[in-house]
Amino acid sequence: MPSRRLLVEALKAGSVGAFAMPIAGTLTKPFFGWHVWQYGKRFAQLFVENATPGLLLVQHLLWSWGSALLLIALLRKVNIGAPVLLSAVVGGIYYFLVNAVALPLYFGDPMPWRQGLAYVVQPLVVLVAFAVCVSLVARRYVRSEQRGG
Repeated sequence: MPSRRLLVEALKAGSVGAFAMPIAGTLTKPFFGWHVWQYGKRFAQLFVENATPGLLLVQHLLWSWGSALLLIALLRKVNIGAPVLLSAVVGGIYYFLVNAVALPLYFGDPMPWRQGLAYVVQPLVVLVAFAVCVSLVARRYVRSEQRGG
């Protein structure tokens, strides 16, 4: 069971990361179009026929908090000199495993690299931005945990 402090840190860092993602998507939109959040609505529709914007926001926050919890737990255990770089790599791996492979396979979509560079780059940038934000927000907590709390 995660500690209360870890859960609070995941809520805090995950919230910042959740709001960084649409900002990163908006900043990259002029270069790549809008190729993010296509699976958010489809995932919600597995449970609800017409997902409202409020429900989509709650889903986005839940995914962000859960992902932040896992990333922060990893950062606590891996004492590396460059936690932001590690987080960027983890964000890239997350993009590849979840958004580029698992979700397209589940929904029967073509892999992003078959659809063009924009379908790869923009979601990758968005998820790396999320992971970097999480690591920056949680860095003080991670350092204190690595020193023994």
